[in-house]
Amino acid sequence: MRKTIRNSGLHTAQTVSELLVLQALSSCRADGRQVALSLSALGFAAYPGYSFKAPQGAALAVAKLARSMQDRGLIARDQGRRTGGGRGYVIRLAGARALEASQARQFAAGHEDLSLTPEQAAHVAAVNPEFRAQMAEFLKAGVDVVVARQNECGDGGRPFCIAVASDNAFWIDCCESVELAHARAQALGLRVVGL
Repeated sequence: MRKTIRNSGLHTAQTVSELLVLQALSSCRADGRQVALSLSALGFAAYPGYSFKAPQGAALAVAKLARSMQDRGLIARDQGRRTGGGRGYVIRLAGARALEASQARQFAAGHEDLSLTPEQAAHVAAVNPEFRAQMAEFLKAGVDVVVARQNECGDGGRPFCIAVASDNAFWIDCCESVELAHARAQALGLRVVGL
């Protein structure tokens, strides 16, 4: 009887696996709370296309990677304070920044137009691909924006939006407070005007 070795010939670079883990953890649940994923879920995210006999195999495959990311402050064990679940791993601020920086590099590498600042490029890379070109144009133009209270994202969403003054339907970003919205707009090279 000949035993076949699972996933032989497959290899995913550690940096790619780390980015896949950060992407999986960066999404929000429908109720707006932060996603917490189990170690096995991180394994399936980190190694797409791999075959695991059981979820424990995925957890074992990613355990060393997760520990390394935790030691570097990219992810943390969820203690239940943020998500209410108390299980799994969550992304930390350093992980979110590392993901944004990576997306900005990928965006810049794929585009000839390098007229965006690194902060702007990171922001454009983080938005839905459908809106990236329009977002980049608004940021390059340094459009005027307004800060307004919003309720379209439900109770879990950030309450203040930064909207393009000439097209209030297009939001640049959302923030926790008016002050943070003003600071975010300034960091993106935008001028806040009154409603």
